[in-house]
Amino acid sequence: MKKRKTFRIAAIVLSCACLAALLYVYGDRFNGLIHGERFYQGRPVSSWINALASQDSDVRKEAAQALDEIGPKAWVDALKSEDRIVKANAIQALRRTGPEIKPVVPVYVLALEDSDPGLRFWAAKSLWAVGLDGKDVIPALIRTLKDEDKWTSNWAAMSLGKFGSAAKDAVPPLLEALKDTSEPPARHQVERMRAITALGDIGPEAKAAIPELLKAANDSNKIIAGEAANALRKIDHQALNAGKK
Repeated sequence: MKKRKTFRIAAIVLSCACLAALLYVYGDRFNGLIHGERFYQGRPVSSWINALASQDSDVRKEAAQALDEIGPKAWVDALKSEDRIVKANAIQALRRTGPEIKPVVPVYVLALEDSDPGLRFWAAKSLWAVGLDGKDVIPALIRTLKDEDKWTSNWAAMSLGKFGSAAKDAVPPLLEALKDTSEPPARHQVERMRAITALGDIGPEAKAAIPELLKAANDSNKIIAGEAANALRKIDHQALNAGKK
């Protein structure tokens, strides 16, 4: 009897050890199946996202390449991770320039339209810092000009300005921001400044803004007036001279 009992205990211990080993090796796969996750190269999306927290740079690089292939939603999930290391490494991995930025552009667009205000702010600010073709992001940035968070909309305005004449469709909403006086004075002045700067950066395609910019060039706030004059020089130097007569 004792031998049988010992054998049973040993069998149970061995089974538990095997199960633990299987969970250690394949636990993320089981979890992915249970939650109905998408798999890539035999691993669920969450596994690739968690790999961004690895101390091994090669593992992080492989994870970033996998997330590029999986799609922008996977990157947004990484950016919203509760794991600070995952989130920080995701942000770092998405800071790209040149040809490498192509798979990242849809991530920025998706992030701009996310329900998380912090993520929208990050996307708007990041787009100002990176260089890319604006064709796919300009419409999303224009929509972001109406974001309820004014700092996010301000960064969207500055990002639009970097695209120059390609952002000409942003002129009407930027004009709205320039005219709007609903915000408290200090905050409103910042918004006006961002709109003025963006209009100037868009250049001659922003000619519709000249009447409002001429008013702003005579503003009692010298910083606003100076920025408006600078914007007018970029759009139409003659208009500025005519406004001074």
